Amino acid sequence: MTTSPMEDEDLTRLEDFLLSDQTPETTMPLDMLEGFFAAVLSSPDEIDSAEWLPQVWGNEETPKYHSNDEEEEIKRLLLAFHRDVADQLSNEATFMPIWDGLDGEELKISFNIWCLGYVKGMELDVESWATIDNDSDTHAYLVPIMLGAMDPDQPPEEFAEILGNDEQLQVLRSAIPEATCVLYDYWQESHFLAEDEF
Repeated sequence: MTTSPMEDEDLTRLEDFLLSDQTPETTMPLDMLEGFFAAVLSSPDEIDSAEWLPQVWGNEETPKYHSNDEEEEIKRLLLAFHRDVADQLSNEATFMPIWDGLDGEELKISFNIWCLGYVKGMELDVESWATIDNDSDTHAYLVPIMLGAMDPDQPPEEFAEILGNDEQLQVLRSAIPEATCVLYDYWQESHFLAEDEF
């Protein structure tokens, strides 16, 4: 958790709550949430908290807060984490996924979950994301994320060699910081171009 400008104690508090018995079993863990926020913030269309917050809990029941103060605290931490990811995406030199520094099986799982979170974020505006030309340079930056979201233990046959090779997985992981920022910048530029048309 040292890769984030948020205070470690705030990240720990948020992570502990996300994994606690107070939340639905479908709740996103912290690494999935970071990937999710990265996609939400990069979305072609602005997605506000009223739309993304239910997804954090798996679009099922809401958490069981012990008090109104606790509910406000968790919402504040979620918004702070959302803002933190936004700050990092706007400065490519500082962005590094939260799984950076992990190793072994823990790294493998966290990377997969992070990418799954990103894909879940894309699904909130899937029609717009689908407008990226499959043959474009920008679409190529989606490849490590889409591959990373596949089940590494039961991958599609055509990707089994890549996802079963530690060196290939490292190549995919090392591509994520740049890919995430390029996709963010791509849609930011699209916003500016759309505004210029009016």
